[in-house]
Amino acid sequence: MTTALHKLRQRIYAQTLRDLKPLEGIKSFEVNEILYNRTRVIDDDLVVVSDDGTPTGQSYEEFVETIKTARPDCFEPSSEKTVTAGNPFVRGPAYNVTNQMRMMRSDPDTARRLEAEAQKKN
Repeated sequence: MTTALHKLRQRIYAQTLRDLKPLEGIKSFEVNEILYNRTRVIDDDLVVVSDDGTPTGQSYEEFVETIKTARPDCFEPSSEKTVTAGNPFVRGPAYNVTNQMRMMRSDPDTARRLEAEAQKKN
């Protein structure tokens, strides 16, 4: 593979991974190498391939989960914390700005509904 083609492949691959973002928490160079060697960008899709380069039919997300199951030591625990019970928008013991932001990112519809309920109560 020529150097220019190799650099282009790396750039496309890196952008595709940034778009998918399933790899937060990888702490092993070996896992990055496995992902790099076993994936290809084909028709703007990230495709998992076998060792000989033929597509496996496995989705990228399934492949990452397979690696996580086989090598949990190569991944850091998720930094996502679950939102505690109660409405984090209501002033009181459940009021929590961090949980408000987490909810806004993970479930914006519920966050808007809870925020509206809190405005009625406050």
